[in-house]
Amino acid sequence: MTNLRAQFGEPDASPGDWSNKQVTFTVIDAANVSQTFMATTDATGLAATQAALGPNVYTVGVSFDGDGFYLACRTATDTLVTVESADAKVTGGGFIAQGVGNTHFGFNVIPDVTGLKGQFQMMTKAGKHRFHGSTVLTLSASGNAATWTGTGSWRGTPGYSFTVSVIDNGSSGAKKGDTISIVIKNGSTTVFTTSGPKPLKGGNIKVK
Repeated sequence: MTNLRAQFGEPDASPGDWSNKQVTFTVIDAANVSQTFMATTDATGLAATQAALGPNVYTVGVSFDGDGFYLACRTATDTLVTVESADAKVTGGGFIAQGVGNTHFGFNVIPDVTGLKGQFQMMTKAGKHRFHGSTVLTLSASGNAATWTGTGSWRGTPGYSFTVSVIDNGSSGAKKGDTISIVIKNGSTTVFTTSGPKPLKGGNIKVK
């Protein structure tokens, strides 16, 4: 089970009653399949629920429809959540500094008797540019390094290819200097690149 939690709040220095607010979690996997989960806030404004999510990479957005006291609102940027399989080979999630903003990512790559499977999601420019990949074509892993390729959708349009390379420098992720390199192409045209390996500013990468 995956725990989903959101904290209700407001900028007012004298907040009102945050209890019994209905909050919606919208969870979208790498194939753009959407699920919703509901939770009600407690006296502190915390909304929490559990979701039975399979191994995948999900974007999670949180919204509140409003009531007689508060206006409707939602999270400004979705959160990427990686749900790991017990036999996953490469997993990770976090963000890197990219230009004037951050690039967020989540992935898993699982080799088994049926071949390769996995998901890769990326968001940049405050979520305006998104990549959803649910097909893994190749995987090369040695020691603490791995590179894989696949296909997916860029800003909702399918037919793009990607190459991701990672290095796992320890269980602390960003503190140990894990790195990731991402290239997304439309044919021979590069639509996004990290311009080589970038150190994580947050998160963790695991190469088994």
